[in-house]
Amino acid sequence: MQQLRAALRVASVSAVRIQSRSAVNKAILVGHVGRDPEVRNFSNGGSVTTFPLATSETFTDRAGNKQSKTEWHNVAVYNAGLQTIVQNYVTKGRHLYVEGAISSRQYEDASGTERVFYEIAVGVRGAIELLGSRSSGNAPPGQSPSHGSPNRGTNAFGRTSGSPGSVPGHSGNDDLPF
Repeated sequence: MQQLRAALRVASVSAVRIQSRSAVNKAILVGHVGRDPEVRNFSNGGSVTTFPLATSETFTDRAGNKQSKTEWHNVAVYNAGLQTIVQNYVTKGRHLYVEGAISSRQYEDASGTERVFYEIAVGVRGAIELLGSRSSGNAPPGQSPSHGSPNRGTNAFGRTSGSPGSVPGHSGNDDLPF
């Protein structure tokens, strides 16, 4: 019963936090890296690490044929701690969980046409988790980027991640319907 009360308190506090915000800009993607990350340094000393991320879905069309659709997303990592993780462990083909904000930039191309560029900006409030097993072959020799379960990796702070949406410290072994 105490677990139920604690869970309801957490749920009500979360609901209050969500209701007090006027807008939410959050993107959560799970996909595969399309190219090794690139680092760009700025004249002010800052930097950004970028890479494309592919997300795919498979569905059956009306005729009963299996179809597959892949979307490509540009990811820009501005958080210095996460940049270190990305630069050391992320390579083409790596399976990742990425959490960030949708960001757009406008620019004019060489022909004078105005273009809009969209990206997932991973900053202070963002997260990147390495997914897959330890034997995925994406770690530098002698190192293992994943310290958690075989299906989930570690986040940028070295903590083992649970399934998305799980409550930290909660075992899930109760009779609650949610």
